[in-house]
Formats: sequence, structure tokens, C-alpha cells
Amino acid sequence: TVHVVNEDTIIQYKLPEITSIFSAENYAIYEGVKLANTLEPNDILIISDSLSTLLSLKKICPKNEITSNTQAILIQTRKNIEFMWVPSHTGIVGNEKADKYAYLATNSFQNPKINNVPTNDIQNSIKQKILLAWQNYWNSIPSSNKLKSVKKTTKKWNTPSNFNRRQDIAITRTRIGHSFLTHSYLISKEPQPICDTCHTALTIKHIVVECTKYSQTRSDLNISPNIAEALAENQTSKIIQFLNITNLIKKL
Repeated sequence: TVHVVNEDTIIQYKLPEITSIFSAENYAIYEGVKLANTLEPNDILIISDSLSTLLSLKKICPKNEITSNTQAILIQTRKNIEFMWVPSHTGIVGNEKADKYAYLATNSFQNPKINNVPTNDIQNSIKQKILLAWQNYWNSIPSSNKLKSVKKTTKKWNTPSNFNRRQDIAITRTRIGHSFLTHSYLISKEPQPICDTCHTALTIKHIVVECTKYSQTRSDLNISPNIAEALAENQTSKIIQFLNITNLIKKL
């Protein structure tokens, strides 16, 4: 929304839903600059509460296409156009009025619609749709899946930057439930290994949350008896401690 104070004029535009807030604020400045070129006064002040948008106009090679278009107009114009930042929601009449009509424009079908969407916004929209489709697919996988029982979302989990390769391998194999210790029998075609202490199938879940041999270590480290909680992203360092103390880290 553009509010021309001295003419008390309100101009509203409707943007596609995938437009980011930054791009929407850029569009407001862009339309304001275009309008300023058509007004009679030579000295024009454009007031905005978007500091990030105003600062982007100072960049030599902005990534946002709308910012570049605004800069092109400012270079060519014969008007003296200046900008001022004001904080939002502080009772400045013109700014509050623009905010009000901007909200109304989002629910109106009568305002001119701008269909040009910056490339970054399109890419982000596509990325979000892909991530949503991936998550929906992941949701359809049975909870009996080893990794699904540990990781409910497709969101990327990060490991501490100070981890070495051995630690990265260990935490990954622990979470996917496949390791040399528990699954090498598939290659050697031997019987599945049995826990020496509990006399049950040796699995990652058994080692991390069930085996009585490591009960004291789990208690000392306060490791949850729930496998999903025990191997959660925020428990990464604790699990590595567990594997180090039990001398299992090099066996995985």
C-alpha cells in the first residue's frame, strides 16, 4: 500500500501469496518511487518502516530484482527523492494508515494485482512444496521403520561442528539402526548376534536403551528409555559420550 500524504491518496496492490514479506515491502517502495516520478513536486520524501528494504537500496548489486528496478528509476529520475525510516506501530498517522490499507488489500479482489514474483520467492515456494511433499511421504511410512521410530520429521539434523569423522559415522549409524556390530552377520551369513548379558537379539535399540550391561552408564548420562528421545538431535553429544564410555564407538 502506498499513501500519498499531501493528496491523502491511498493506492493498494495485491501480491501473489508466495511473495515474501521482504519482497512485498520492496514492491511498496518500488511503486512509491514510480508514483513519485509522476507527481508535481520535485522534492519528495518516501517514509517506510522497513529498514531492511531501505538498506537494500544502498547495495551496489542487490540480489532482489525489485530493488534493482527501484535503483534504476532512482538513477534516471530528475526528482529529488529521499527516504526516511520510521519505527512501525508507533502512532505515526500516515504509516498506520498505510498498514491498515495493506491489511485490507490482502483480502480484496478489487485491487490491481502484481503478478511478477522475484526468482528467490519462486524458488523458496518450490522448496517449501517439495519439503511438504517429502514430509507427507515420510508420515505415510510405518513407525516400525528404524529411522522413522527415531526421526519423525524430514528436517535436517545438524551435528556439532567439532565432531570428527568417527563421531559422525557413529551417530549416523546409531540413528539409522544399522552398524557393523549389529548387522555384519548379513554379510558373513552368520546367525544374528545375541547380547551376552541379556541373551536377546543385539540391536542398536537394545544397546542404547535396554541392555542391563549399560544401565549405570545410561543413568549417569540421564539417557531416556525412549529410543526417539534418546537419539534426538539435542542428545547427540550425550550419545557420543555413551558410546565412548562403553567403548562401542569403534565397533559400530
